[in-house]
Amino acid sequence: MKINAVYLVLLWLVPLVGGIDNQGKRNIASNSEDYIKVTFNGTEFLFNEKDYLQAFTGIMPDGRHFLSINGSIPEDSSGSSEAVSILIYSQDEIRAGIYGDGGFVEFGPFGNLFVGPELGFISQTNSLLTATDPNNPQSTVNILELNETGVRATFSGTVINPMDRSSHSISNGELFVAF
Repeated sequence: MKINAVYLVLLWLVPLVGGIDNQGKRNIASNSEDYIKVTFNGTEFLFNEKDYLQAFTGIMPDGRHFLSINGSIPEDSSGSSEAVSILIYSQDEIRAGIYGDGGFVEFGPFGNLFVGPELGFISQTNSLLTATDPNNPQSTVNILELNETGVRATFSGTVINPMDRSSHSISNGELFVAF
């Protein structure tokens, strides 16, 4: 249980950490067409406020390449808000293509590190925090377009609440977020 809780915290922390070689591509999305659309447990969510969308690529200190895409819906007067995270770790540069499931790979002195897609969804409304289960990853991200201006992709998978191990569905995910 401790490993899963630590892993979940890292999933949400990595996109916020400074000092990572992000190749100059960390920018808040500025295109009014930017969006992330996802169905979580049967309810559709649209993240399309430009100040609450971001995407960037980089290289972790351990050598893994990553693509991080995040969106949130600002808290309303009732205290309701949601957030979604799509994160891909790869041994090679991230390119257009399908990234499925994932698993742990030996990275020399760094030990076994996760490579593959990770999805996460936070619902403050339902007091729920979920992420891809690193021991049984069931997530797919299909990068349709990735260039210097942004990323277009589809995604789906099963995420878990690490506290009670309950399973939750992420489906019909699609996005375009500018760098």
